[in-house]
Amino acid sequence: MVITLGKPNELDAVQSFYNFCGYGGKPVASEDLVLLAWNHDKIAGVVRLCPEEGFLCLRGMQVHPDHRRAGLGTRMLEKLTTLMGTQPCFCLPYEHLESFYGQIEFRRIEQGQLPPVLNPRLSSYLSGGLRVIAMSRIPRYGN
Repeated sequence: MVITLGKPNELDAVQSFYNFCGYGGKPVASEDLVLLAWNHDKIAGVVRLCPEEGFLCLRGMQVHPDHRRAGLGTRMLEKLTTLMGTQPCFCLPYEHLESFYGQIEFRRIEQGQLPPVLNPRLSSYLSGGLRVIAMSRIPRYGN
């Protein structure tokens, strides 16, 4: 399995993969940093970092059903840490994935600690019955 940074000409394939997985989130945008996991010439996993208002939002982590529970998601997360650099990053994952995202130092936060632009998104997910939480990754400086 090879993990690469998505290219502009691959965005349609990424969107098709999301559709296959049943992911109904925001469509892929050209400014998104997209990581693709490839099993030969087929997409096996996707995750992206979306620039928001001065921060990044981790969105759309999807792994093909044939490749789940094999560490692929963890490998993609580890690659993301380099792309995040020192920028703050937030995500709104399902609550059962808290420890998964905790692997790269995401920590659960209260809704009031989210950037204002993410509050309506979280409220919408919660009112729709989704069991999601707010998480952030703020890189530490020094020791």
